Amino acid sequence: MGLAPLLLLLLALLASLLNAAPENCGNQNFGVDQQKHLEAPEGGSIRIPCSFHHSWEVTKNPEVRIAWRWKNFHGDFIYNQTLSWTHEEFKDRLHLDWTQGQTRGALLIWNLRRQDTSTYFCRVWLNTKTCGPQVFQSIQGTKLSVTPAAPENCNTGHGINQQEHLEALEGGSIRIPCSFHHNWELAENPEVKIGWRWKHLNGDFIYKQTLNWDHKEFKDRLRLDWTQGQTEGALLIWNLQRRDTTTYFCQVTLNTKRCGKRVIQSIRGTKLSVTPATKTTQGPTSTAATTGVDTSVNKGDTHTGSSPLSPGTLAGVAAAGAVLGIAILGLILYLSWKRSKGSKAAEDTPARESLQNTECKYENVENKGHRIDAKLDPTDDGITYASLSLSQLTSPAEPSRLHPHRGPQEETLYSTLKT
Repeated sequence: MGLAPLLLLLLALLASLLNAAPENCGNQNFGVDQQKHLEAPEGGSIRIPCSFHHSWEVTKNPEVRIAWRWKNFHGDFIYNQTLSWTHEEFKDRLHLDWTQGQTRGALLIWNLRRQDTSTYFCRVWLNTKTCGPQVFQSIQGTKLSVTPAAPENCNTGHGINQQEHLEALEGGSIRIPCSFHHNWELAENPEVKIGWRWKHLNGDFIYKQTLNWDHKEFKDRLRLDWTQGQTEGALLIWNLQRRDTTTYFCQVTLNTKRCGKRVIQSIRGTKLSVTPATKTTQGPTSTAATTGVDTSVNKGDTHTGSSPLSPGTLAGVAAAGAVLGIAILGLILYLSWKRSKGSKAAEDTPARESLQNTECKYENVENKGHRIDAKLDPTDDGITYASLSLSQLTSPAEPSRLHPHRGPQEETLYSTLKT
């Protein structure tokens, strides 16, 4: 056998060995192609394209699957076709535009948010004949920048409406309404909160929904009548007090998409006047007064009014009147008795008879320096006059003596009782 045929045989054997060797899976030509950078406005949508290639021989049913990560090469999955799963951040805002058998597709995202700004990585999974399942992914990914949709004036188109003035009775209740409006696009979770200040624009908070807190002056007598999602509500205050008279300001806090967290508040507020529960009225000839009228002086304001005597005062006046009446009646009875006694003595004494003929009749009685004069006029419709004149007290040892009648110029106290 010559040398040439031997060489040909060796070459044939070598070729057969090479054909029978397993495929070098690691050195195959494969990869994923993505656009380096994309930009889209907030609130809009974006299409992030992805294409792939490889040199493997795939199985009859390669079961190609596409997945997407974000933030970094090993970041979380935002879409996994194998599991038909979408990340909660992209719920109802994401769709894979790709058909089985194609090597091109795209990830669609709409209602873009500023936090969607990140890098997105396309990942491919498939079955090959000689190398089994293979997974490959883009290394650089696509950088997505979400920009503001358009410049927006965040300081216009909003406000709060409040009634200028309200009035309520002391001890009663009041409803202070408040409504607000704006043209901002709210965030997905706007977290609208209501607060109320009093006295002035930057006064203390009396209610703050964020902290579920109310002022100590309004403990257990204040409530917010408002429901999340509404643009109008009211502050309810009951058991009103005079010191509640002031101005109340409604404040609203909310989250917007493009202007961030915004706080708006009424400038004018609502002036609340708490009036007394009852008022004092006066007529030209009489005065009507009711209990509960405020006659106090508060913070420089003077309030005047009248009120009836208290039951204790009335009882004292009545008792004093009764004692005085009994004393006068006793004095009259005593003087009547002395008069009848003096009349009998006058029948035996002629000198006394001359005195009885005078127009006025006097009876003098002295007891330790006191003189009592009684004047009776039987023609005066049953009215009895009693006069009392006081002189200086004599010493206990001094004997009693009759004093001469005093002139009409001396001080005399008269008391009358009509029987």
